[in-house]
Amino acid sequence: MRDLAITRNIVELVAHAVKRRETHRGTFEVGKLSGVIPDAIAFCFSEVAKPGRRKETTADIREMEAWTRCDSLGAKLSTPSMLDDLFRWFAFIRATVG
Repeated sequence: MRDLAITRNIVELVAHAVKRRETHRGTFEVGKLSGVIPDAIAFCFSEVAKPGRRKETTADIREMEAWTRCDSLGAKLSTPSMLDDLFRWFAFIRATVG
């Protein structure tokens, strides 16, 4: 249901931005840590964008990597891999301490 509501908002924003011009394809970027499931958005998009359309409207959804920047190290780290390392570290500490 949440993905359907998000998709409806996307379609409304696009419709407002393009005014009355015919649009057949949209490209969207979704962050990996956004909590949005790209396949669910694609499924909902095909249904939400249908009413009143002669041609099918498709969505090109790209999943974007999440990055974390550390100013003190001067490094840019992939956030999911950083979180994986953090969880492994906590699991190691938990297993060691018991």
